Amino acid sequence: MASTAEVAEMITESKNTVALTGAGISVASGMPTFRDENGDRHDAESSRWAYRKFFDEDPAAWYENFWQFYDQIRDLAPSAGHLALKDMVEASAIDIVITQNVDSLDLLAGTPEPKLIEVHGNNRDLSCANLQEQGCDYQIVMEGWLAENDQETLPACPEDGNPLKPDMMLVNDTHVPPYVSKAYHQEAPEALQAADTLMVVGTSFYIRTWFNAALWFAARDERSLIIVNPQPGPFDEYAQAVIHEPAEEALPEIRDLVIN
Repeated sequence: MASTAEVAEMITESKNTVALTGAGISVASGMPTFRDENGDRHDAESSRWAYRKFFDEDPAAWYENFWQFYDQIRDLAPSAGHLALKDMVEASAIDIVITQNVDSLDLLAGTPEPKLIEVHGNNRDLSCANLQEQGCDYQIVMEGWLAENDQETLPACPEDGNPLKPDMMLVNDTHVPPYVSKAYHQEAPEALQAADTLMVVGTSFYIRTWFNAALWFAARDERSLIIVNPQPGPFDEYAQAVIHEPAEEALPEIRDLVIN
């Protein structure tokens, strides 16, 4: 276990700190999570929207589940954790925020877009589901579509008639908009490669890509791994610093020490 003062000192001494955030940072905002503390998915019926196969099999049924999720999150406000990260980015204490979340709360908090990598996409836009090599590139803002349609209407592309899909990477999703694929496969790996300190906030590490990223940092003497998570996790014993507190409590304390 480490103190927030120790973590603040590590960030201050770091040349390049990257923050990797998961669902835990948004819990204080009211964001629903889809795993219990053991990492198992719960409430499987209401989280069917998270799987690409259900979208492909029956887009209308998929949207019935998705709209329930969207209605829960569309009016959420950033947590104290999001705001603290934004402040540290603006103060150049943190170089990049990589978020696994699709809730747009980092942008709402004011984190500058060039400093934010949304590796799983976002809930702000809809794109044509026909994204093969010579597919359709139609895209529309989610709220723009909702201003002219209700949730009983299946979002469909006006150019080729295919369903529209939110610009978020679903489980086993191999067809996402190019900018989402670039964030996941290029921008995030490059940011992690350049960092000497990785601060992981509010993630269970059950997505293999981010498990491997933490493993890479933990295995190198010249890199530092910081974990901020309420519950113990698989990398606690390998990290240079671990804080078992919610993000909305720990991050503002770290910010105040780093900036002031």
